[in-house]
Amino acid sequence: QCVPHFNARSIATVLSVCSQSGCTHVEFLESLGKAASPKIAEFSIRELREVSIAAVKLSLAPVLGSCIPAAVMERVSDFKESELALMMYAVSKLSEHPREYLNVLEHAILKHVPTLTPVGVRCIAMS
Repeated sequence: QCVPHFNARSIATVLSVCSQSGCTHVEFLESLGKAASPKIAEFSIRELREVSIAAVKLSLAPVLGSCIPAAVMERVSDFKESELALMMYAVSKLSEHPREYLNVLEHAILKHVPTLTPVGVRCIAMS
């Protein structure tokens, strides 16, 4: 019940902790996702990255599958090259239509390909 009153930072922190701890309380996770949706624009880049990965791990695509990819697109130039690869993976797993988002992310990461880490390459391959 108190979840809708959390601020953006609290929501991001709780979602991240839930994904790391393996939380399976569906109603709580859906409530967190619904509370996160209108606050997506308030997340820092780090929080947006953490929430994106948490949403993938916690299967919150039905709740956050459109707002996270849209937020990533709005702030694509704010991500570092290593974060772009991770965002490609998250967007591909969250969105029902990832191709429209992946084109923009692919273009943004193209100049960074020579410096990508193996983990970054793996994230791109998985997207």
